[in-house]
Amino acid sequence: MAKRTFQLNKLVRDKIVELSLADGQSVNFKILNDADYVIALKQKIIEEAQELTKTDTAQIEELADILEAIDCLIAALGCSKSDILDVQLKKANKKGSFMKRHYIETVSAEGEWADYYASSPDKYPMVK
Repeated sequence: MAKRTFQLNKLVRDKIVELSLADGQSVNFKILNDADYVIALKQKIIEEAQELTKTDTAQIEELADILEAIDCLIAALGCSKSDILDVQLKKANKKGSFMKRHYIETVSAEGEWADYYASSPDKYPMVK
């Protein structure tokens, strides 16, 4: 049976190429430059987050993938987990966390906030 070729166009874990080759697959890959690596890591975080929303059984694995991509992005951006944790703590102190489970369905605003919401109609469509 002839091999079939599939387009992946995505960042994969470090050992995937080696494992694929060991399985007899042919793999066409490249090493990303710094700028493309950062873009690919951001895309990987989005990809893994979308997979997380589609599963109830593999949540821990998807969260592990997200954390791995975040850790790599932190390193690629030249900052540390400590830097991130400091910002996280400051934001939690100023705006809170997500632990209270507040979910805003609509908001009515005027002035600066109305302009803010209106500037992103795809994200915040106006209710008629």
